Amino acid sequence: MDAVEIRYQHCHHRWSNGRSFWIAPLTAIAAGCVSALVYLVASAVDAVPQDVLVSGLAGKEPLTLGLAVSSSTIAATLAIAVFGLMERFSKQPIRLFRITAIVVLLVSLASPLSISGASGAMIAALIAMHIAVAVTIVGLLTAPTHR
Repeated sequence: MDAVEIRYQHCHHRWSNGRSFWIAPLTAIAAGCVSALVYLVASAVDAVPQDVLVSGLAGKEPLTLGLAVSSSTIAATLAIAVFGLMERFSKQPIRLFRITAIVVLLVSLASPLSISGASGAMIAALIAMHIAVAVTIVGLLTAPTHR
């Protein structure tokens, strides 16, 4: 066995050793918090005007803190479910999930780019939010833990 294999033997995925009961809600909460942080910073620099409507849970509406947090939490919950299925049915769930997450992130970036009347600052803030939430979700769900 080479050094990489030995090192990896002691490194187990969090879901594999019974921690999914806290990783899943932590991921959803962290995604909401990261989204809130980006929203608050963007709002502080006036990058989130309330007269520009975005697609929300109830149709077209202004981007609010609640919408940003709830959308991110729902996205995290869906990602948790997808990752759980990949863990169960794939031989390489982490690799497959990371590839899937990149594809989903790239597709999701079409949303900020398609907002009618959005300023460059608002688009940049929403893209930053999408990336920050994706990194948080993927990082928490796929990070290994040591025994």
